[in-house]
Amino acid sequence: MKFSENLIKSYKEAKVFQELSQLNCIDYLYDGTSFGLRKFIFLFKNTILHSTENYIKYLSLYDNQYIRSFKCEKVKSLSSNINNDLFLSSSNDCVNVWDLRCKNSIYKLSVNDSIVSFSSNNKFCVNVGDSLVKQYDMRNVTYGPEKTIYFDGHDEITGIQYSNDSKNIIISSNNIHTVVSAETGKVKYNHCFDKVSYACTSPDSKYLFCTSGSHVFVYGIDDKKKVHTFKDSNFEHGLIKCNPAYTQFVTASTSVVFWMPPQDV
Repeated sequence: MKFSENLIKSYKEAKVFQELSQLNCIDYLYDGTSFGLRKFIFLFKNTILHSTENYIKYLSLYDNQYIRSFKCEKVKSLSSNINNDLFLSSSNDCVNVWDLRCKNSIYKLSVNDSIVSFSSNNKFCVNVGDSLVKQYDMRNVTYGPEKTIYFDGHDEITGIQYSNDSKNIIISSNNIHTVVSAETGKVKYNHCFDKVSYACTSPDSKYLFCTSGSHVFVYGIDDKKKVHTFKDSNFEHGLIKCNPAYTQFVTASTSVVFWMPPQDV
């Protein structure tokens, strides 16, 4: 699959599911063949992690049986690296590093009310307050952060994510997305919106998709150039996610909208 400006501009609403309760999480399986809602993440084929009040559950979708439970405080965010057996969770006062093969966490960071993100090259980052993100190398996590990223303009951090190529970090608050170089830790630019906004990157890491109200904006991630604007007066687009394997993305709030090129509908 190869994204291009012309392909992105051709996207149309392909399927709409309405009158749902407010959604707080959406995710695709790594091969793009499955899509799900609520607070969970896909792992390997036919397995997911999801959180309950005081546990993280490792579930096999093949036989609907739990493989393992991890006792923890109430989870604020989850992130995994499909290249290994490690995953991260954050709660009100700490970040835990877990191994799927062990019931107890293998490392703990004391940090309050944070969000975590795992990259594909064994780096991870965690926010400390609303103007600071620390990046760690999983191979040397006991030595502390390898990079500290400073930024401003955010009232409350709502999301942190790496682009698929692990070259950029996107830090999000209610209406601002800050794009940071993961290599240098330098802020590249901000995207600011009038309404609450969510963001994701395309699978090839070349484009940034942002929702705001009834609009979806697409920008070049390297040059900040606006590629296209999708508008739908019928829906307020909240969460957004690109399919990792197919020419498709989805937006979700109290409705779920799948977007695809006409030839794929």
